[in-house]
Amino acid sequence: MLRAHLAALAPALEAARAEAEAAGRIARDREAAAARAEAALGAMQASTSWRATAGLRRLAKLARRLRPALPDPAPQQDMPPAPVPAEHTVAPQPPALPWYDAAEPEVSILVVAHGQAALTQACIASIHAATTGLRYEILLADNGSPPDEQARLAAIPGPVRLLRIAKNRRFGEGCNIAAEQARGPLLCLLNNDTEVTPGWLAALAATLRDHPGCGAVGARLVFPDGRLQEAGATLLPDGHARQHGKFGDAADPAYATGREVHYVSGACLLMRRADFLALGGFDLLYEPGYYEDADLCLRLRAAGRTVRYCPDAVVRHHEGVSHRGLPGLPDSIRINRAKFVARWRQGTAPAPRKAAPPTPAPGTGGILLQVPDPLVAGSGLRSLLGLAALLAPRHRVALLPEGPCSRMRLDRLGTVLGLDLAAVALLDAARAQDFGADLVVTIGAGMMPPEAPPAPRRIHLCRQATPPGLPDAAALARLARCDRLVVPSAFLRRQVEAAAQVAGIALPPLRLLPPLIAAGRARAPRPSGEVLGILALGAFREGPGGNAQDMLLRAFREVAASARRPVVLHCAGATHPEPRHQRFVQACRDLAEGLPVRFHLGLDDAALAPLREAADLAWHGSGFGVDASAAPWHLEPCGTTLREAMAQGALPFARDAGAPAELIEDGLSGHLCADPGALARRTLDAIAAWDSPSVQVMRHRALAGARREEAAWLALVQEVLPAEAALAS
Repeated sequence: MLRAHLAALAPALEAARAEAEAAGRIARDREAAAARAEAALGAMQASTSWRATAGLRRLAKLARRLRPALPDPAPQQDMPPAPVPAEHTVAPQPPALPWYDAAEPEVSILVVAHGQAALTQACIASIHAATTGLRYEILLADNGSPPDEQARLAAIPGPVRLLRIAKNRRFGEGCNIAAEQARGPLLCLLNNDTEVTPGWLAALAATLRDHPGCGAVGARLVFPDGRLQEAGATLLPDGHARQHGKFGDAADPAYATGREVHYVSGACLLMRRADFLALGGFDLLYEPGYYEDADLCLRLRAAGRTVRYCPDAVVRHHEGVSHRGLPGLPDSIRINRAKFVARWRQGTAPAPRKAAPPTPAPGTGGILLQVPDPLVAGSGLRSLLGLAALLAPRHRVALLPEGPCSRMRLDRLGTVLGLDLAAVALLDAARAQDFGADLVVTIGAGMMPPEAPPAPRRIHLCRQATPPGLPDAAALARLARCDRLVVPSAFLRRQVEAAAQVAGIALPPLRLLPPLIAAGRARAPRPSGEVLGILALGAFREGPGGNAQDMLLRAFREVAASARRPVVLHCAGATHPEPRHQRFVQACRDLAEGLPVRFHLGLDDAALAPLREAADLAWHGSGFGVDASAAPWHLEPCGTTLREAMAQGALPFARDAGAPAELIEDGLSGHLCADPGALARRTLDAIAAWDSPSVQVMRHRALAGARREEAAWLALVQEVLPAEAALAS
């Protein structure tokens, strides 16, 4: 689909090449002008008048220092606003502005800020000074700012609607949360490092109105020094973007005509709120940032809309200031470019978002599941959301995130994990108190449950062995209130019981329930001589407790060099936005250079399904490099992704400790390995004997060992629910 977009806009690409050549000529002319100016400056500084006015210049410099300084310059029927998931306050109100309308705005302007109060104040002041012709509101999303910056953002002169987001959800999710609170039928996404000029918003809205089928409009972005920054942008086949006219003359007539473009920057973008919500907003695939705006524009185009550049809306943009100094930024850009190209080269776009379910009325049989943070696709979140999807047809089910979350994000996670969450409500802490839960289910890394709303019954899902340490009194009290403590493996049960014995803790009744997985099926062996596929499925996380893709890649280098038939390694999994995990992803990509390795980052379950079905072997890296006796809590505690691969008939290979050691019968239903070297050797042996009956029998045994446990999970909930609630459901 990316090629189709490029072919449709070939003239724009040719124009971009011409602009690049013109930009080169402009740069050479400016270099010559700069040399002339430098010579003139030297002559002036040598003059008598320059020396005579030195004192006045020092006074002027002091005056400039005393002024407040700005930081240096450097993506049908409308839906009602969603309930506010974060603290909502209103900044002090100056005299009313004639076009500001908080009750019935035509446009909701979304400004997301993480600190940078001075920059944000200049942005908002420019909006109030330059916006006429349309009724508007400003939603300022304080995206997890430090306490001192929170106070400064709250003091920005209004009228402004301030949304406090307790954690930094980064630009994409910050916009999504704000968009769900917006009251206007149009959304304008505006970076906090911008300043608008008179007529900007009316010009954008007129373009959207006057061009049937237009889905998004972007402004003429200029640098603070007046040079042109962007007049729309063209996407190149390798995922790079060419901003039209960059560093050129902003007044050049070549950029004075509106036109269709591939995408417009999220620094200033106007679109219908209904379209933004229906498409699911910015995709969490691109966190921590970059390419989410280009992806949104291509999803609009895939839905039959166009994207246009509007020259009459002029916006100054301090490009890069809002994310300057962000750790790991170069790695994130490279990783997200690869994700973007992989998605659009095959023409795959996420399905439009389903309508959010209504907030459930209080009643009986209600089950509240507390969702952990961070909200990133992985086996832990799959366990809890899988339980929500299983229970929703039978009970009133709601989710309570530990941190702020948009409904769009939750729906997207459901799609990524292959779960139908349409009947599951999303609550904030205030509304959770009114839900009337009969059962609260929590999940955590250790055996101590987190704080949760009151309920007659509680279940805690323990996902990881607990490191040594004594819990405090509050944690012990929460544990005592639990009716069941559920663990996914016998290995983890032993670890929990040992930790409780050392600490002298009485545990609630323990229940061993394997994680919920998709159904599997047997399939015929691959014909002799064909390429064998190895699947390494798991989130990319650096350090102990991660999935050790770096070690797997080193082992695969040996396998690829010595195997008797061609092999390919598919590394698939979610990526975490933290800088150290982003660096880890890039390090893995570097290790794979020159090898038959394919990376599949952040794919939906529907896109992962063919990989699982086609996999001949499954590698599981969790636990490699971990001292099993000294740090058992870093071993694999669940084996969810390993079970999923086995359920599709893949022959499993994993560390000989933790949950895999009880899931795999070594030499009978798979192979257990002490280290990556043993993994490579045993894989080579299996490939050499791949066509033998013994290897195929092992694959069938592995499939039988990956059983589903839906009935056991439903039985647990029914036995714990109060009798009257169970009857009502």
